[in-house]
Amino acid sequence: MRHDTPQVDDTPPQKLIALREVPALSWLPARRTGATLRVSTVIRWAQRGVGGRRLRTVRVGGTLATSEPWLLEFFEAGAPAEPQQYTATPARRQREIARARRELAAAGYGCSTE
Repeated sequence: MRHDTPQVDDTPPQKLIALREVPALSWLPARRTGATLRVSTVIRWAQRGVGGRRLRTVRVGGTLATSEPWLLEFFEAGAPAEPQQYTATPARRQREIARARRELAAAGYGCSTE
C-alpha cells in the first residue's frame, strides 16, 4: 500500500520578511490618504485573505514571515480584470433616494415623496 505525500514547494524565497516589517518596505506605495500600511492589514492578508486568496507565509519559530516575491504574487493575483460595479442593496438604495429628496427639498426644488 503506497501513501503519496503532498508535493511541497521546497524552493526557498529570496529573503524572509517578518509580517511586522512589511509596512516599512520602501517600494510599497503610499495609500491614497497618505497613511502607511498597517501591520494588522498584512496579518489579515495572511490569515483571512482578500477575495479568496491569501498572502503566502511561513512560520519561523513564533514569527510569521513572507517574502517580496510572495507579496508581488499576492498583489498581482488581486488586480481585478474588470472594475467592480457598484450594487446597492434595496434598503441602501431607498436611503440614498430619501437623502437625495431631502437635499433637493432643502435646495428649494419641489420633489414628490413617492
